[in-house]
Amino acid sequence: MGFFNDTLFLVYNKLGSFTAHDRALAITERINKLKDNYSFSDKTLSVVESETTFDIVAGESIVMSISENDAIWNNTSINELANEYRETITKAILKYKQETSFATLLKEIGLALLVLIILIVSLHFVRKFLIGQVLKYNNRKE
Repeated sequence: MGFFNDTLFLVYNKLGSFTAHDRALAITERINKLKDNYSFSDKTLSVVESETTFDIVAGESIVMSISENDAIWNNTSINELANEYRETITKAILKYKQETSFATLLKEIGLALLVLIILIVSLHFVRKFLIGQVLKYNNRKE
């Protein structure tokens, strides 16, 4: 569950009517929607305690709920797990935004162009060198 096919965490058990698989897909979809939020920051997500779960929320939207069973599977408390997941999601989204920012893409395009220019110039000089060697060889034969 994450960007660039990166696994942020594993979902082991069902919650409500969601199987573990369906729950993971729903969480992935919600996290993917967050990446398009231009105002996303490290303060966007928060952990809210509800009756039987701790919810990670963005504004009014619940990104995911963490149950006592999730905490047991991860050998930690429900509150600690919710905060760990909130931090993991936040870091992943901020990293994605940084890696796909306009400035980063321009840098990568610039580096690719630089490599192409160096390759073309190198091939030009290798070509000149080889032509010179062929001419020297032909002059020796005559």
